[in-house]
Amino acid sequence: MDAIGPHLRDLVAALRGSARFLGLEEDEANGRASVRRLATFFRSREGSWEIKRLYISYQAIGQRSATGYRGYTFLYDPRRGGLQECPFPADPKLKSAGHVLSRLEAAGRVDVLRYVPLRRLTLRGHWDPPDGPTIIVKVVESGATGRIARRLRAVERAAERASFGVAGLLIHDESGATVVQQCLPGQPLVAAITPQNLEATMRRLGDLHGEVHELAVPDHVCGEADDPFPTVLDRLDWLGWVRSGRADFFRTLRAALEGRTPAGASDRRVFCHGDFRCTQILADDDRWAVIDFDEAGYGDLCRDVGRFLAFLRYDLPLFQEAGGRESPDRRALLERAETAYLEG
Repeated sequence: MDAIGPHLRDLVAALRGSARFLGLEEDEANGRASVRRLATFFRSREGSWEIKRLYISYQAIGQRSATGYRGYTFLYDPRRGGLQECPFPADPKLKSAGHVLSRLEAAGRVDVLRYVPLRRLTLRGHWDPPDGPTIIVKVVESGATGRIARRLRAVERAAERASFGVAGLLIHDESGATVVQQCLPGQPLVAAITPQNLEATMRRLGDLHGEVHELAVPDHVCGEADDPFPTVLDRLDWLGWVRSGRADFFRTLRAALEGRTPAGASDRRVFCHGDFRCTQILADDDRWAVIDFDEAGYGDLCRDVGRFLAFLRYDLPLFQEAGGRESPDRRALLERAETAYLEG
């Protein structure tokens, strides 16, 4: 804890001294802001853990910009001078975000669909001319554009005869670190799932996920999908170091996971979306579309299915009671959904 403690104390002191941070904390408490937090660590040569980067990002809907969106991120990087305050759309990794947002605003209304600090900003709007088709614009890290564009093109070709739609790639600009895609019709599937249609919808989702696994996307284009398992093991090591009094528990849990998790097998290697969740499906009447293949690649079928099931309870509001508690009725509903998905 000695390596992390001073950095965390410096961060807390800096945040508590910021009037803007205290105001945003109040916005969160009053339901006016959502918060995204991320901390990354690395193991030093001495075997201890140190902070690599930490951020707290407040993202609220308001009337302070032409997009109706405002956000503020506190970024802490001990190697780069400590605390940095980044009012949206300023972001040290997404350097073209402000320029892209201004261009879209000049053509009319812009919707901020998702903002992950240091990684990606996804916008919906119009390029010039303003009366042109609605588009999706992603601002990504420098150097990632070409890789993402190659994946999206390959998926688009592989899915030409699929039962679901995918967004076509329109433009990719490596110098501006932007990717532009079609804006597909439809609404998020999560908004249409009810207890009455839950099992039929989940069976269809299971069938659709299987169809994604069968897409003939060239291996050399996508490569390997990220495997989350090593990250899980690293985080257990970190928790055992930070909570030294519970180190034996975390070591036992790590050993149990390693002992019960089969190694990837060649007969289970399939094409994986990379982030297949209910939130990645658009429904336009009976026509569905799968979006966001940016991180697609080949990986283990079982781990891909397990990832979907792990996120399911968090993706659908009907599985949660007010206050985030889970009732027996909601648990039974979740089990019905899991069973129906696996049957599909």
